[in-house]
Amino acid sequence: MEKRFMQPAALGLAVVFVSTALYAYWGRPGHMHELTFLSNFSAGIFLFGTLLLRFAGKNVPQILYFDCTMLLFLVLMVCTAFTGQFKFNGLFMFLHFLNPVFMVFYFFLFCNMNFVQKSRQIFSVMIAPLLYLLFAAAYGNVTGDYIYFFLDIKEHGYVYCVSFVLLLSAAVVMIGCAMFYLNKIIFKNRKSI
Repeated sequence: MEKRFMQPAALGLAVVFVSTALYAYWGRPGHMHELTFLSNFSAGIFLFGTLLLRFAGKNVPQILYFDCTMLLFLVLMVCTAFTGQFKFNGLFMFLHFLNPVFMVFYFFLFCNMNFVQKSRQIFSVMIAPLLYLLFAAAYGNVTGDYIYFFLDIKEHGYVYCVSFVLLLSAAVVMIGCAMFYLNKIIFKNRKSI
């Protein structure tokens, strides 16, 4: 089942992720630096790229699927924790909720973490979010327009902002570890269909 449906599922998700991101932010190019747009759009491009690599007979490291899944899941986590701060109507329901859930399903159906040789690779899940946080903090300091309220150092102070980021990072790592090892268990005990 996995191999037969993996390519069409990847193509379908790629189209959904890219099209919903572009359409939701159409007319709002000044907001395309938000993690919601970047994560959904890049996840779609990543899935398109995996299709091209597979057609060329090349394998895609499974850990990259995990990183992509967790980046979208981070959007879901932050947005659901602070529903008063984020939009959940129209296409933003896709970007903040449905697309991350679709990617989690894809991850558990098609991405076998038993192929990841070193468990410490799990920490690669933090690379993209930390790079984005650095960008967002720098952007806020330069423009005075903080992309996310929890990065507004002037309003909340360093202790709050650093504590928030550390708590969020710990949550991402813990949930990531749980998803990683649950995936390994599922694939280890799954019968081929």
